[in-house]
Amino acid sequence: MRKKIVAGNWKMNKNYQEGMELVAESMHMINDELNAKVLTIFASPAIHLASVQKLINGHANFASAAQNCH
Repeated sequence: MRKKIVAGNWKMNKNYQEGMELVAESMHMINDELNAKVLTIFASPAIHLASVQKLINGHANFASAAQNCH
């Protein structure tokens, strides 16, 4: 069965700290059973990509992406 994908971004509606809290809390809320069936993608502002990647590093069912930049 194909894995489902859930992706979301916060545009410029969150500052750095709020964005990192969003990622950390979201990862904590997604339980292992759901996590195995769904790829969750966090699309942050480009300046936060490295920080988001550090938070999700080592978690196979989480990924980061860049938002639209124009």
